[in-house]
Amino acid sequence: MANYAHIEDEKITGVYDLYPDNWRNISNFYLLANDSTTLRSLGWRTIVKTTPTYNSDTQYVGNPIHTIIDDDVIETYEIVDIIFSEIVYQTEEELAAIKLAQHNSAMETLRQKRDQLLAETDFTQLADIIKINGTELTQLYEEYRQALRDLPSSYESDSEFVNESTVTYPTYPVRTITTPEVTTENTETVSESVEQPSDGETSIPGDA
Repeated sequence: MANYAHIEDEKITGVYDLYPDNWRNISNFYLLANDSTTLRSLGWRTIVKTTPTYNSDTQYVGNPIHTIIDDDVIETYEIVDIIFSEIVYQTEEELAAIKLAQHNSAMETLRQKRDQLLAETDFTQLADIIKINGTELTQLYEEYRQALRDLPSSYESDSEFVNESTVTYPTYPVRTITTPEVTTENTETVSESVEQPSDGETSIPGDA
């Protein structure tokens, strides 16, 4: 799921789940996550998410669409009408089987995103990160990560759960993690407090 986009010459050149480790001539580029002014000057935008509105009985959510509006990148979704003339439901068992398949697909998507969010915060449990930031901040991330692990159980038994976009994910800790110093290729020293937003509802502090 894309969270960031790069624009150049009023065109979107790419969308990304995370900031790249290295970009053009900048090493450890992701450490600029809190520097919204620099990121915007380089053409990077946090994607503004929208919630799709559709009739689940007659429509489904298609592919995301990214559009530049007022110098920001907005994400909407293609809403596709179901062509019922091509679908024949013969029995209630078949309907139940289709709904179960939708539920299983939504659960798989949920687990994949949950795993991605866990991977994005693995670094918060490293010994050197804990030493720099202390146990109190580490505890916040441990609680966030545990909530992610427990998330699938909240939806597993709900047979009406058929769309991952309805999931309420745990809130990413608002406090930032300080990482050891790194350097860019031009030897300038960069030491940043890293807040790497993960889900679509989280934006870079100060990025309006």
